[in-house]
Amino acid sequence: MKPIAILNNGSFRRMEPGFLKACGGDQETVFAAAGGVPASAFVGFDIEAGEALPDPAQYSGVILTGSAAMITDRHPWAEAEAAWVRKHHGKLPMLGVCFGHQMLAHALGGEVADTPTGPEYGTFEVALTPEGLADPLFTGMPPRFPAQSAHSQSVIALPAAAKVLATGASGVQAARFGGESWGLQFHPEFGAGVMRGLFESYRDHYLGLGLDVDRLTADLRETGPATSFVQRFVRHCTGGRGRD
Repeated sequence: MKPIAILNNGSFRRMEPGFLKACGGDQETVFAAAGGVPASAFVGFDIEAGEALPDPAQYSGVILTGSAAMITDRHPWAEAEAAWVRKHHGKLPMLGVCFGHQMLAHALGGEVADTPTGPEYGTFEVALTPEGLADPLFTGMPPRFPAQSAHSQSVIALPAAAKVLATGASGVQAARFGGESWGLQFHPEFGAGVMRGLFESYRDHYLGLGLDVDRLTADLRETGPATSFVQRFVRHCTGGRGRD
């Protein structure tokens, strides 16, 4: 069985040690734990550090991860990833998470900018749209559920062919970009413990953004339904679920 490629847009090994400890490892480790599969189910590519992008024929799907970088910075490595997405969109299932969700939108003709409502960090409610409730990858999901959020930019205009699958206080929270490409603004791979580690490790930064870190930390909740999206995508890649 072919593994799933992870385009690592922000290695946890280059972040604060406390956050890395809360995650228990790099992106592959966190996604494996959320997906209920061994780490060997994934192959990571450190895109932010300049590692070459993978040959999609060797993988059953691809996950585009979050990042501390911003799409609007137009880093050369990010623009190379955008070109890769445009070239291979439709050839294999893709799941973009946070920065990865924004990457799909940017690569396919949408627009990304600073979140109009301001930075969103912590546990927030997500509401499925009628299109989301009908999407095969979202089958059986509750219409509203909590999810972990950690972003300062958002998709403010989707590509023409995309459908909004979920919304939240900051706007689009999930979208389908045509074919087998989905984007989630929230972090299905993060639990409350990881978010707590993020707040503790970057407390001064978030205070500088004007966030009430103590309140946001106290309000953290576990987000089982949101986490299930990693499992759903893995099953889709390995067993064909979620196809129209």
